[in-house]
Amino acid sequence: MAEKPDVVEIDPEVRATLAEIDQARRQFAEALGLLKENPVLQPLDLTKWVGNHPVESSLGAAAVGFMLAQSGGNGSILGTVARGSVESMIPSIVPLLFRSLM
Repeated sequence: MAEKPDVVEIDPEVRATLAEIDQARRQFAEALGLLKENPVLQPLDLTKWVGNHPVESSLGAAAVGFMLAQSGGNGSILGTVARGSVESMIPSIVPLLFRSLM
């Protein structure tokens, strides 16, 4: 019986293709690392934003609380939420939001 060789010869074309795949994999890993570091791509990371902007976060929370406590057509929004469902809350929120934006 003929013995099988221990080392298998790899075709140069296959070797070049494997090298290209390895290079593409490294480039992809590098690009993915850069994307993870970019804060623009993480707009909903509120924990990090609050940590970086504590004063703005406090002022924003106070403004939202003030807006929710303002009187709408049927009393305060918080009172409407306490009394009923979301459907009964919507008529109170919409005019208040438009008033606060203008």
